[in-house]
Amino acid sequence: MEQLALELFFDSNQGQLDEQDVLRLTKLSKYLNAHPELNVQLHGFTDPRGNEQYNQKLSQRRVDAVKDSLVSQGIQDNRIDSRGHGSSLASAGKGDEIAYSKQRSVKIEISKAEIAL
Repeated sequence: MEQLALELFFDSNQGQLDEQDVLRLTKLSKYLNAHPELNVQLHGFTDPRGNEQYNQKLSQRRVDAVKDSLVSQGIQDNRIDSRGHGSSLASAGKGDEIAYSKQRSVKIEISKAEIAL
């Protein structure tokens, strides 16, 4: 496995995980606990509505919720890199509610740990 990606979606203006997300993260944590050579990168996003400062904080709340869930299930903090991107990468057209819903997310990327030489 070179890289695996998973994406969790959030309701508008929300940073909490729903029940389905918790179940998915529980399965992911079991896999990660069985494979300590893997690391996790979390990227949080918002849709373009609202101001950038608020969106930055919201995207960070989203990645923090995912990270906290993984850590609470035994994944070491140093295996997780998390970044909130706010709406800086949003591409939805103004008023496109369907596109907005796809941008309110945390992308989870799993990859092998790089070996320091």
